[in-house]
Amino acid sequence: MKKGHIVPQVYQRSFAVNDQVAVHIDRRIDCVLMNIRDAATRPRFYRRTRADGTEIDDVEASLSRIEDAVGPVFDELGRGLPLNFARKNVPGSAHRRPGRSQPGFL
Repeated sequence: MKKGHIVPQVYQRSFAVNDQVAVHIDRRIDCVLMNIRDAATRPRFYRRTRADGTEIDDVEASLSRIEDAVGPVFDELGRGLPLNFARKNVPGSAHRRPGRSQPGFL
């Protein structure tokens, strides 16, 4: 992953118009419109290096999986649907793997 979102796209969508958000750039008075795909990112922000020296993007991949799962729930809540048990369970179940009680990178 070349870019890691430090502010998840699923949160940015609440403030976006046509997937564009206003971004304030340091030392500038004005702001610029930026696609949420590019806003609030840092290069390889969550990349880790394993003991053998290989690089891994497992944290970003896990966060992406959770974000994909909760996006529809956020949309439903934004439309006024109630926060029921099924919706509350989505974030926790999004990162679980069958037969595993710990994250895949451990």
